[in-house]
Amino acid sequence: MVTVRELKATVDTYDFTVSHLNSLNEMDELARLRHLKYETSKAKTPLKEIVIFGIYLLTYRGTIQMIDQNHRCGRRNIPYVMSLKNLEDGSYYATIRTKGISKFPRQGDICPICRRLFTIEDVKNGNLSEREESPGRKVLVHAKCNKTSSN
Repeated sequence: MVTVRELKATVDTYDFTVSHLNSLNEMDELARLRHLKYETSKAKTPLKEIVIFGIYLLTYRGTIQMIDQNHRCGRRNIPYVMSLKNLEDGSYYATIRTKGISKFPRQGDICPICRRLFTIEDVKNGNLSEREESPGRKVLVHAKCNKTSSN
């Protein structure tokens, strides 16, 4: 059994990140645990800034940012997991612009527009967006559905 202290020590590692990219529930757990680690640290100790799939930035505050479509690199030669510093030092991006998403979908979550389940492929391909359902309440939708329904 892993203790909370041991878990907090491992959450901010590349190995832990890589081990949590296999399913929607693991990715959700990764995001929640990183946020929890940041929020419960006494001095709000910054976390490692990690880029996954060349699409998502796991920020030093434990939040998720999605790299703007126009600023993503060709993901063919990018590792699944890399540091933001390595990304900026390489020739992957000229600038990084992001938009926040509050979470990754969990297994069984459904897009409210098309009524299809979210898949791990949706996450890996950046097919996620948030839409304001009501004032102050955002929901995850497929990015393609969001574009279609707003035209």
